[in-house]
Amino acid sequence: MRIIGLTGSIGSGKTEISTYLKKKGAFIIDADTIGHRLLQPGNPVYQELVKIFGENILSENREINRKTLAEIIFSDEEKRRLLNRIMHPPMTSIIEKEIIKAGKGGNYPAIVLEAAILRESPWLFLVTEVWVISASPDVCLKRLVNKGFTLLEAKKRLQAQLKQPKVPPSMTKYVINNNHSLEETLKKIDRLWEKNK
Repeated sequence: MRIIGLTGSIGSGKTEISTYLKKKGAFIIDADTIGHRLLQPGNPVYQELVKIFGENILSENREINRKTLAEIIFSDEEKRRLLNRIMHPPMTSIIEKEIIKAGKGGNYPAIVLEAAILRESPWLFLVTEVWVISASPDVCLKRLVNKGFTLLEAKKRLQAQLKQPKVPPSMTKYVINNNHSLEETLKKIDRLWEKNK
């Protein structure tokens, strides 16, 4: 089974490409969505995060305020690593189950794992190839600001992700430049997809 790890910094355009690959028949696993599920009240991860980071990360309805949590971890590298140590094991378990489920179905031309932090996670070793979506920092910042981030928030998130280790060259199949229009990038995706059917 072909398992594509789709990665790139925040603002690079991963989600648009992931959505496009889904239309082409791929089974999509979104690491970010899985992480959000683990933050729900009642989940052991939720309880551990509240214990470690304090109740100030909770909103009035007792849900974890992801924006508040993000401000903490993107301002403190050690706290970001601590969050990853808490989140990664249960996320890995869920991702493995999703891969097995999709593989048993046998109806998909590929499984795509979309993950911004693929490079520093255990999931890197669950994929058979890596597609890196690349865009310049200036382009990424502009996209993030257009999505509603403040410039400071966007810079903190981008800087944190740019510090991640590189994907091993042996695992990187394609680096896809997404500095230009989405239409132009999707034409590149079409060529790569057809080339590797």
